[in-house]
Amino acid sequence: MIRNLNSIKNKHVIFAAAVVILLIIYCFKDISSASSNKSAPLMSESDLLKVKDFSETAAESSALPVIIPEVDKGPWFRSVYLSDAVSLSEKICFTGSVNDDFRLKNIKVVVRTPAGSGFEVINESISGTSIDLSEFCIDGIDSLHKGREGDYAIILVVTDSANQVISKTFYISVPSRHSCQQDMHGGQCVNYVRRFFGGGYDLMPGLCIYEDCGAYHAWDVWDLGYGKGRLPRENSILIMDKETLQFGHVAVVLKLKRNADKTYTLTVCESNWDRDELIDCNIRYTYFPETSKVIREGRSKSYDVAGFIYSDIDNSPKDVPPEYENAALPNLVIYPDKAYFRGYARDDVGLKEIKIEVSGPRGNKLPVVKRKVNGLSKDLSDFWFDSSNLEYAGVEGHYIVKLIIIDTNDQARSRIFPVLVNSEN
Repeated sequence: MIRNLNSIKNKHVIFAAAVVILLIIYCFKDISSASSNKSAPLMSESDLLKVKDFSETAAESSALPVIIPEVDKGPWFRSVYLSDAVSLSEKICFTGSVNDDFRLKNIKVVVRTPAGSGFEVINESISGTSIDLSEFCIDGIDSLHKGREGDYAIILVVTDSANQVISKTFYISVPSRHSCQQDMHGGQCVNYVRRFFGGGYDLMPGLCIYEDCGAYHAWDVWDLGYGKGRLPRENSILIMDKETLQFGHVAVVLKLKRNADKTYTLTVCESNWDRDELIDCNIRYTYFPETSKVIREGRSKSYDVAGFIYSDIDNSPKDVPPEYENAALPNLVIYPDKAYFRGYARDDVGLKEIKIEVSGPRGNKLPVVKRKVNGLSKDLSDFWFDSSNLEYAGVEGHYIVKLIIIDTNDQARSRIFPVLVNSEN
């Protein structure tokens, strides 16, 4: 039994020694590992999932990021370019590729216009570790913003599966529209107007789909994306109908002026009016909206108008309501005198009517004056309050005199003047 006890005791000692040796080796390994990683802190899970922006500058770096094993370093571009000048209707495509060491997730393209507004043209899900960007195109600035010239920013944004983002901005300079050069060759009126607005057959298809190829068909089949109407706008297309011209006519309205008689003076550029395929610049037309007719300067004949096709938002000057300038009326009148107005009534398009109402001891809102006027300005000294007029005054007391001015668009503005009528003593 003593031999058995000694045997068991020896086994315990050997086992304990082995455990001690293993612990020493394990501790030494941990210390060595910690020492070797002293300068590289460990990355947490939040570090791996944190969204980062790897935006590039205009000069793209050709060097690729250093690959850290088992760490998603984010997407990168390789030789990505975009043309810096295009025609209005040209399809614009990227070149190069975008890459990621794990997986790509989304590609987005945003266009920022010369006016500062931005709109998204591409937003697609993608996958894989490399995408050829030549598959992604924009269908021309003309279809995006209807040919407005200026500098456009094209922003390419790519996101990977860890929501890490890389972006690059390209700038495209869109030249001004086709210029108007007097007596230069412009071709048929339809071709000239199409070139002026960028030459897009998607928005302005050929008119020989009809048997007579008439220009008047443009009213039915052309659409620049901003609608059509019976009233002109700047940078719109004037469409003359076939009733007074066999094949109709199209022209570009560069400028317009609304007149006091509600007609419009249009400044137009056109081609082939005299069937010579030459351009005429700054031609004046008078447009009569009530009858939808125009008269070309130097001619007496009127021509039927189908309407106007708009190429942009309505930036034409608005007809604002009429205004008073230094308008006044004496607030004390000695019976039976008259009190005369001072100042002016003005309107940017034209005045139409001036009215006066009086409220007082005789009653409320009694009509005193209703006079037709015209022009852009009217001297108010032609109007007065008569304290001896028995229809609205004639007795002492407090009166309210209301002056109302109305413009040719029936917009009105009024002002009230308190008046005290006293006897001589």
